[in-house]
Amino acid sequence: MSYQIEVHYNRAMIRYALNRFMLQRIGVWTLLLTIAALFCMPILLIFWNNLILLMFTIGLWLGVSLWGIIYLLRLRQSELILSKMSCPVAQMTFTPQHVIVSSSLGSSELKWLAFDEILQFKQAWLLIYARSGYINIPVQAMSDELRAFILACFKQAHAQQAPLK
Repeated sequence: MSYQIEVHYNRAMIRYALNRFMLQRIGVWTLLLTIAALFCMPILLIFWNNLILLMFTIGLWLGVSLWGIIYLLRLRQSELILSKMSCPVAQMTFTPQHVIVSSSLGSSELKWLAFDEILQFKQAWLLIYARSGYINIPVQAMSDELRAFILACFKQAHAQQAPLK
C-alpha cells in the first residue's frame, strides 16, 4: 500500500514550518528567559558596573545573534529553493519502506529509518532527518488515514532497528 499527495508550497508555509522547528528546538521557556535577560542585563550593568556581568551580557547578545543568523540563513536557503522551482509543487509518495519527494528540482528517496522524529503541529507535520533537516507536509494535504500510515511506518522502522551497544 502506498499514498501519494501533491503539496503546493509558498513562503508562508515555509516560514511556519521553520518557525515551529526553531521554537521546538530552542524551547519556549528558553526563548522567554533569554528575551527577559536581554532586557535586564543592560539595566543591571548600569547599576552594578561588574566585569563578569559585562562579559555575560556580551556573551548573551552574541549567542542570540548567532541564533538569529542561523535562522535567517535557513530561511534564506528555503526561500532560495522555493524560487528555483519552476512550479512550487512537490509530489510525495509514502510506502511502507520509504518516502519519495519529487519536484521540478529532482527527487529524493529516504527510508523511514532515516527519520529521527516526527513533529506534529497544527498546520504542518515535519519529518525530521539528520537532526536538522525536515520534510514539510501541510496537514490539509493529509487524510487521517495517511497520518496513521506515516506514524505506523515510522514506528515500525524504528522498532526493527537494533539498539546501539
